[in-house]
Amino acid sequence: MTVAACEAMALGECLAAGDARLAQRFFKRAVRFIDVAWDTAVGGDLAIPSVEGARPLALRATNAYVARVFEVAEHDPLVARAFLEVAHLLAQPTRLLRPAILARVLTSAWQAHTPSMPGRPGSRPALNRP
Repeated sequence: MTVAACEAMALGECLAAGDARLAQRFFKRAVRFIDVAWDTAVGGDLAIPSVEGARPLALRATNAYVARVFEVAEHDPLVARAFLEVAHLLAQPTRLLRPAILARVLTSAWQAHTPSMPGRPGSRPALNRP
């Protein structure tokens, strides 16, 4: 539905600019929305191990990064907003690679995989287990 809404807006803009080369102008604008939605859907499907299909390194890296974005977005409003803007086609997927977002995702990933060390500034307290 989001792609259809984006296409309707693009068509309205193209119609407002006149009918010269209308179809060509419309399809040139519409393909941006269609390609992003298609690539997102296919990439997401291929993150599921039971789905058949090639998984080149770039796709595996992208899916790993997006999985980390999901985790960080649970507690980071800036990352959550960026993700929602991309998911709702309000921003290009490259929005998730801007330095502010990338730093938050990677820093959070590093912190999640770094064992806490007593006395280290910013370290998380060790859990007391019986």
